[in-house]
Amino acid sequence: MILAMRRIWVAPVALALACGGHRPAQPVFYQMGEKAQVGPLIYNVMDAKWMTQIGDGGEARKPVHRYLLVSFSVVNSGASDRYVPLLHVVGNSGEAVPELSDTAGAPGWIGIVRKVKPAEKLEGTVVFDAEPRRYRLRIAEESEPDWTAFVDLPLRLEEGAPPLPSITDKKTDEPLR
Repeated sequence: MILAMRRIWVAPVALALACGGHRPAQPVFYQMGEKAQVGPLIYNVMDAKWMTQIGDGGEARKPVHRYLLVSFSVVNSGASDRYVPLLHVVGNSGEAVPELSDTAGAPGWIGIVRKVKPAEKLEGTVVFDAEPRRYRLRIAEESEPDWTAFVDLPLRLEEGAPPLPSITDKKTDEPLR
């Protein structure tokens, strides 16, 4: 009898530990336009564009490098309110650039505190000050570090933008190709 009770108790616990929920062990990679689920939040990155300033005339704000504006939507598929975490872009060498906290005036800026109710959709833009290069948007669930997704952001500069600074070999001072 005790052995039978032990089997009844052990089986569900072993199954729960083996399944470990449905979180991925490795980060998942997506292309822009694909739905990326991280926990109960489902993201869709729609556009990424580079700008040399935000605003016009005397009100224009200039970046240290260039502004990268990433437009996305997020849907809460969970049963309770969720906050959309701060986002980062990550370069090929692993350097992470956090989104800017004060970019009022940027087209469609979504703000920093982003609360999404169940089944609600939130759309807007986040802004980064980063060197122009190819990045991936890192989307991570702060309470579940195993829930991470990356969305590839192609490098497309705005028309009429100043050229990128040339990169030279430090030894020969020749342009790299």
